[in-house]
Amino acid sequence: NRLTRKYNCPCDELPELAEKMQARLEELINYDKNRDELEKKCKAAEAEERRRKREIEGLEREIESIEERIAEIEHEMQLPENLTDFGKLSGLSSEMTELKEKEDAAYTKWEELQYN
Repeated sequence: NRLTRKYNCPCDELPELAEKMQARLEELINYDKNRDELEKKCKAAEAEERRRKREIEGLEREIESIEERIAEIEHEMQLPENLTDFGKLSGLSSEMTELKEKEDAAYTKWEELQYN
């Protein structure tokens, strides 16, 4: 028989050899499927990491802007002409409170993205 010569085995071992070959073929097919799935997951994870980094950078710019405005407000509050202008001081104080809340929220979000 041609197959017994090709695979150098007796005729009665051919079914077992065919089963082994089929199992190996299925392993290879599954390997390809698993590799493709892993590649997709890897690309998705890389895209998520890029998105996370962009969001972190945006938060850092936002925090810097908020901190600059807080420093400006603190300076304005100390100007002699504003020390007796309670309306102006009240408005600046309200703005600072709002900015500090935004700053806290931005830092919290930044920490979540940075460490999770």
